[in-house]
Amino acid sequence: MQPSFIPSSKHIDRKRSPVARVAVSLLLLLLIVAVVNQLYLDTFLSSTLHYRQEQQLKEFVQATKLCTLFVGDSHTMYGVDPTNIPHSFNIGGGSNSYAESYYKLKKILDAGIQPKNIILEIDRHSFSSYFFDSPIMAQQSWLYAQFTQINVIADISNSTHVAIWLRSKFPFIGHGAEWIAHSTEYSDLHLGWLSLNSTLDITVRPDNVYPLMSKVFNENGMDERQVYFYKQILLLAKKNNLTIVLVAYPISPPFIDAITNKKIDLVNYYSTIFSITDAIYPDYAALDYVSLYYKKPEFFFDYDHLNSVGAHFFSERLYNDLRPALGNC
Repeated sequence: MQPSFIPSSKHIDRKRSPVARVAVSLLLLLLIVAVVNQLYLDTFLSSTLHYRQEQQLKEFVQATKLCTLFVGDSHTMYGVDPTNIPHSFNIGGGSNSYAESYYKLKKILDAGIQPKNIILEIDRHSFSSYFFDSPIMAQQSWLYAQFTQINVIADISNSTHVAIWLRSKFPFIGHGAEWIAHSTEYSDLHLGWLSLNSTLDITVRPDNVYPLMSKVFNENGMDERQVYFYKQILLLAKKNNLTIVLVAYPISPPFIDAITNKKIDLVNYYSTIFSITDAIYPDYAALDYVSLYYKKPEFFFDYDHLNSVGAHFFSERLYNDLRPALGNC
């Protein structure tokens, strides 16, 4: 009997078809991508502000009732210390447009968390197209894709659906925003509020503010996307029978002087906002604090953000003014 021929592994490799070799290579590549992606999720994404806020909110509603949510961008995030306002939580986020605010609020309501009051930011920059130049929803597609449609994120960010889908499934492909977030100190995050501990240089002149103004103020009115999602927030509040309070946050003396020097019409701007709001949800309150701390530059971290001291005093004042609108909370 002839002995069986047992090919060597080397011989087998030579006989393997090109298709098989490509398939093995692809499987190895996918395995590497999956491992790297999971490491990225475990290392960086759990450190982001939004993730930390969500975890704190879950713990908060398990421990006590939620009456009041503060919604907005970094003015809200840095400016309101919920410690001074009973049963409140801050979901403000840096550079959040009304689109991000709407979907964050919707996610909370869809989860069965039902506040009674929404305190919504309406600052001079709030309707600017600036927020859509590099929208947070696109930078953090992995997060927003969990509760927002891919096509919505793509349309807002002027990206392709494929690009958004890839970043939502494999966030390490993103813009690197999570790397920055990971290096940011969020240890002072409390009830969603992030405190700033430095103080504005009181020698700053209005001229230094002009570059910021030109970046965040719309010369040609309000961005239509901002208006659309602002209306969506109002409709969501109306549907859920939430009390709406609109708040214009304090800005620093140099910023106020710059607005005055540039003859920016705040009266007409806010009249437009109120007209939009009246048409959808006329039963609301509005509070204007833009010039509240004009003689208190030590309350500011920079041109338009309160530091921790300013946030403390502002939150106490805000609570006193809000009490009539907050009902039994």
